[in-house]
Amino acid sequence: MEFFSFSKMTSYGTIVAVVNVVIITALGTLGAFLYNLVAAPLGGLKMTFTDE
Repeated sequence: MEFFSFSKMTSYGTIVAVVNVVIITALGTLGAFLYNLVAAPLGGLKMTFTDE
């Protein structure tokens, strides 16, 4: 039952959360890039990310 201790589950949860944030950020950036790539020749709105 040491595998299911609170501290280990908290550590595993934190690791999964950090990995999810990195993956979702990467997919969002890739999605915006692909959208802008398609929108350039076809017209449409440009999406940009800012750090403000």
